[in-house]
Amino acid sequence: MTHPTDIPADVWAAFRSNAMLRAASDEGVAGLARCARLRQYRKSEFIFHEGDQVETWGLVIRGHARAVHFDAEGHATTFLTIWPGDGIGARHGLGGLGFPFDVCAEDDVTVALLPLSALRALLLAEPAAALSVIEDLSAQLVNVVDMAKTLRLGVPDRILYYVSRLPRTAVARNSYRVTLPTSRVELAAALGTSPETLSRAFQALRKDGLIRADGNAVIVVDERGLDSRLGN
Repeated sequence: MTHPTDIPADVWAAFRSNAMLRAASDEGVAGLARCARLRQYRKSEFIFHEGDQVETWGLVIRGHARAVHFDAEGHATTFLTIWPGDGIGARHGLGGLGFPFDVCAEDDVTVALLPLSALRALLLAEPAAALSVIEDLSAQLVNVVDMAKTLRLGVPDRILYYVSRLPRTAVARNSYRVTLPTSRVELAAALGTSPETLSRAFQALRKDGLIRADGNAVIVVDERGLDSRLGN
């Protein structure tokens, strides 16, 4: 079905692109969208706080946010960037858990806020949708394991590991191109380092003849060399 006329096009697009809802019926997704309350957040404003119980979950409609943990000294570690179509809190809420991180707006953000009970009702009514949630949770587990693997690596090898798992376009027999989905500042936080250290690591990898970066465009110059360095 085309998007219902009573639901704004960008709201419908965000709901229909959400990974957890990909197998839900249009009617079920429309029901969720209709019970959502849209709220605007300014840059740096908190959307959810670490430790909060999840009774309301969110779905980003416009802008982007980040999931971040602040340690006792105020240093921030970013776990993921949240884009339009990404949900916030549903996975934790369905497991009866609180938020394991703060969620902050990275620019002006519009979020659809929904009662977790509405999502539970949809999953009970549509087994295919419930199965897609299980598949989504499995993918999230793989991502967490991937993140844990990088903790033992130096910053240059963390970059290589991250780049090797991005969607790629071949440019030569032993070379491919990827696009970084976040800014260098966000990438540094996600990899547990500073922007300055990240910049030096990119320069070192260029000198090693492994990658060449221009803004968010990264060319893996030597795929076999990258795989060998990571032990693949």
